[in-house]
Amino acid sequence: MINHYISVFCNAPQFFIFSISGIFFSAPGQTFLISLAIPAICQSLQISAMEFASVYSIATVMASFFLPIIGKAIDRWPLKRTLLLNASLFFLSIMTFSLQTNLVLLFIALFFMRLFGQGALTLTATSITIKKFRTNRGSALSLTQLGYPLSEFIYPSLLVFGLSLLGWRFTFITLALFIPLLYLPLSWYGSMDYKKTNENQVDQSSKSLKFVLRDPFFSNLCRVFIHPTNYDDRCPLFSNDYLFK
Repeated sequence: MINHYISVFCNAPQFFIFSISGIFFSAPGQTFLISLAIPAICQSLQISAMEFASVYSIATVMASFFLPIIGKAIDRWPLKRTLLLNASLFFLSIMTFSLQTNLVLLFIALFFMRLFGQGALTLTATSITIKKFRTNRGSALSLTQLGYPLSEFIYPSLLVFGLSLLGWRFTFITLALFIPLLYLPLSWYGSMDYKKTNENQVDQSSKSLKFVLRDPFFSNLCRVFIHPTNYDDRCPLFSNDYLFK
């Protein structure tokens, strides 16, 4: 099994630099990292944890409504344009987060951090991986997902160290600088291995959002994600044969 994954990785090592970095550098927009800074942020802004949680929840839910727009852009735009837009807006959102002084700016910053960090960077990495690999797609996706444990291993230590040394504002400014200085060059280099036919043209084969929402496959897949604890191979509704036939 290990030899299989080594083979998949060695067939496109440059591409996996792009896909893994997209997951890895999304950390400033992920809950596991932001949550570590909540006490310091609440103390600085003189707000309660409940107020922060409310703003965070609303920003997350509202950002999720824009993910279909991000997905459509990934399908239709050249990859490098998508990368540049995602990186630029994610960088600006983290900088806004580090400089915000009230609940309004906190909401705006969290909205864009969740949309372009937790949303766009990871969605781009996984979507392009699916588009590139027609065979060994599951193996390629699992390699791309290694960005999560790597991120969860490295970023919290960096944040805790930064909080004790620099404070939360300068720590997030430093994390913001990772995007133009590290993520963008790595993803730009890695994306050179991705070749898409007629990349500069609109993909006319893309299905409309209305078509996708009416597709039984989509509705059944949503049930699995919404109720993951109800997933059971013995249940016809959630069986692999039913979902993926």
